[in-house]
Amino acid sequence: SGTFYKSDILRLPNNSSTWIPNRCVPCSTGTYTSNNFVAIDECLQCSPGTYQSEYGSSTCRVCPKGSFQPDFGKDHCKPCSKGGYCDAAQK
Repeated sequence: SGTFYKSDILRLPNNSSTWIPNRCVPCSTGTYTSNNFVAIDECLQCSPGTYQSEYGSSTCRVCPKGSFQPDFGKDHCKPCSKGGYCDAAQK
């Protein structure tokens, strides 16, 4: 699922308070990572025309009809102008 290996978490051998059993943390909204990647240590931003509103996702969603998203890394799409046409990634 949409998690990544948080490599900046420090784990000291003689300090159990720094021991974190699972260094894989969920990706935030607007980002994703896929199980197809090997040893990924960061989440990727969703591309224009897509969004992700949930944490820990392995994909981004395409903006539905009647909406668009021109920017990277967003958690929602914007509505198209009333009576007009726009594609998913329109600026």
